[in-house]
Amino acid sequence: MNNQLLDEGLLSILDTNRTRYGLNAAALVFRLRLEKQITAKAEEITGRLEYLAARTPALVEEVRPEINRQNRVWKITAEGMRYTDEHNL
Repeated sequence: MNNQLLDEGLLSILDTNRTRYGLNAAALVFRLRLEKQITAKAEEITGRLEYLAARTPALVEEVRPEINRQNRVWKITAEGMRYTDEHNL
């Protein structure tokens, strides 16, 4: 899987879901397959989300990670929204 395509697909989906609750990896697996025709495993998606959160500036952030580390949830940041706008995602 091409990391750039996966990252752009994740950012695009998170950009259309601008709620404070975010999406978990299982929901992103489903939406990537349905909307972007990208097939990826939850572990791969989590890895890419961790990368996007760790970069400077962070494009995504984990929502309330202290609540349940088994069901990690992610949302897009303001920088991520700017990125999707600039790159027409």
